[in-house]
Amino acid sequence: MKKLFIFICILFLCAACRHVQTATTPSAPIAVKPVEIMSPVVPQVEKESKALAESYAERFSFTLKEADVKDVLRGLSKQTNYNVVVEPDVKGVCTVDLKDVTLIKALEYILEPLDFTFKIEEKTIYVSKPKLETKFFSLNYVALKKIGTSSVIGSAGGVGSLGTAGSSSEYRSVEIKTETEADIWKNIEDNNIDLIEVSAHIGARNKGTGPENHEQWQGKVYSRTGNPKYPDFITSTGFGTVTGLSGINCRHSFYPYFEGTPRNYSEQTLEEYGGKTVTYRGEEIDFYKATQIQRKIERDIRAKKREAAVLGSVGKDNTKEIQEIRSLQARMRNFIKQTGLHRQPDREGGRVVLVRGPE
Repeated sequence: MKKLFIFICILFLCAACRHVQTATTPSAPIAVKPVEIMSPVVPQVEKESKALAESYAERFSFTLKEADVKDVLRGLSKQTNYNVVVEPDVKGVCTVDLKDVTLIKALEYILEPLDFTFKIEEKTIYVSKPKLETKFFSLNYVALKKIGTSSVIGSAGGVGSLGTAGSSSEYRSVEIKTETEADIWKNIEDNNIDLIEVSAHIGARNKGTGPENHEQWQGKVYSRTGNPKYPDFITSTGFGTVTGLSGINCRHSFYPYFEGTPRNYSEQTLEEYGGKTVTYRGEEIDFYKATQIQRKIERDIRAKKREAAVLGSVGKDNTKEIQEIRSLQARMRNFIKQTGLHRQPDREGGRVVLVRGPE
């Protein structure tokens, strides 16, 4: 019995050992590879800007004969994928034969002969009659500074010099310190000065009526307070308006005048200024008309430079536009040589980089 009991115990011990598992060392955690994040795509704004520049560079060729301008604009809208907004008073027919021109140039050729204007904002073309726009400009008054001060001695009845007997009671000295035209006006008001003389120059604007015609009012004396002996300063010169004295593109100035003092511009001088002519292409034209021809050539040069710059910005060949710019510049040199006017390079736009296409 004792041997049987020992045998059973050994048998149980062996059965228990079969269910014991060998301890294993836990493996190191597997490193998880981070998800690859794609780089950001090009912003949509940049894509649209590039597409817009490329659409400006696209060229068109077509022939129109007495076509309704609205139908032509609708056709351009479909071909270019631009929106077109046309005001109700835009009417007329056009006849053009265009070859290999940009969208901007095509619009100019179609609309300018009909006295219409256009502007492009993003993907929309707006067409209308020319409108008078009011714009505000930040002026650099430092650039308009004038040097020094001046003392003017005058009276209601005449002029004299300091130290003249009895002059202390009938003469007064007014010191005018000028930095800008705004300062001139302030000094005139502060010193209660009534009479004002306006400057004059050759080639003053001689188109239009009233204050728009600068040649009519330049070089004369005016009253600020309604003196019946002189024309009214504001109503005669349009001072403070866009087209009048000190308005846009006006080169005239003004200053105090004391009755009895010599005027800066005689009637003969003003007639000579107004009668100044130049010869261009064998024809005698007035000086103002000559300056307007010069302005037109300057605008053409700037427009062609813009076209060349747009093409170059998208890597397209602008050799043709550069050649046209040189042709316009040669025309300007010939114009200056014939008329004797002064060339103004700053009005012709900046430099344009030549981009050649593949050989």
